[in-house]
Amino acid sequence: MRLVNKFQQSLFTEEVRDFYPKGSKRQEIEKKFKNIIHEELNLGSLVSYVGNKKVPFLRIYRYKEAFSFHLVRKFLKRLQAGIEDYVFDPFSGLGTTLFTSMICNIPSIGIDKLPFAYFISKTLPLFLQLKENELKEIWFSLKAKLHESEPAEIATDVPIMQVAFKEDILLTLRKLKTSIDSLSFPYCDIFRFIFFSIFLRSSSLKGRS
Repeated sequence: MRLVNKFQQSLFTEEVRDFYPKGSKRQEIEKKFKNIIHEELNLGSLVSYVGNKKVPFLRIYRYKEAFSFHLVRKFLKRLQAGIEDYVFDPFSGLGTTLFTSMICNIPSIGIDKLPFAYFISKTLPLFLQLKENELKEIWFSLKAKLHESEPAEIATDVPIMQVAFKEDILLTLRKLKTSIDSLSFPYCDIFRFIFFSIFLRSSSLKGRS
């Protein structure tokens, strides 16, 4: 069934005709699938990762290319997906689709060419195994022995890291990496995930032009 409302039809029907260059491949695709393509402007605010800012775990790492949890859940409900179905995401990225499917008790599988994206998507479900205050207790333990840790051999040969972080901050992060690597599974992966998020937020390049 085609889900198009009158407002969307009146807004786009005339404009889409010449939106792409005449004779272009995109125009050819639009024409081929025009009977099944439709616009839903009300979904605009749900598409980007910004929609995950209030969602536990998904908001830890700001993966700008990610869909929002609420968008995925809306489509799972619309398609009436259930335990007998399988959700496949060929560009899994942060793993929002897989995580949302899991929360909705729907089997899923995803792939991504980027190793870091793969790491994030397989680590997110591990947060659900944690007990209350468990992460906080481990963090205080790591923090207490941080000054004794040897700096990890990372970032020393990457010039941009010397620019992105102040020397004392980079040293602290390298020591923290060593402490995290000493943890057992799944805590090592969970804290690595958080560590990558810290890297992103503490970079001094964020505020530079």
